[in-house]
Amino acid sequence: MWFRNEPIGQKHIKVFMKNLSKSAKLSREYTNHCIRSTCITLLDYSGFQSRHIKTISGHRNEASLSSYCYDTSDKQKKSMSDALSKCTYGTLQQTESRSVTISLSQEKTVSTFTSDENEQPIPLPVIETVSAVRNSKRQVQMMVPLDV
Repeated sequence: MWFRNEPIGQKHIKVFMKNLSKSAKLSREYTNHCIRSTCITLLDYSGFQSRHIKTISGHRNEASLSSYCYDTSDKQKKSMSDALSKCTYGTLQQTESRSVTISLSQEKTVSTFTSDENEQPIPLPVIETVSAVRNSKRQVQMMVPLDV
């Protein structure tokens, strides 16, 4: 029975997940803190603000949540990249009509981006070009800026 209509002691709560992990013969022993940490990290990755997360985690300030949020997720990195691209290139959309021209000079490579044939190219200095396979069908050139 999972639920009982009786008070339980603090010691029982502290060892609840540990005992549950052993009883279920899980590959790892989970603790209450482990579950708490995972929940905070998942809420952060899902885009919830720290001030909202701390209300359910019991933390007194937002700075104490930083130790639970280790890295930026791929989804967050993509979102940040899209925001920067939009600021840098205006309304440039990643479409098939976009062209990339690479011309070599003596010391650096310069790339120009256009989203339409009617628009002026936007020069972008790069240090290298990297080939990457997109959708396992075609190759795309990605540019790495020198200075931003």
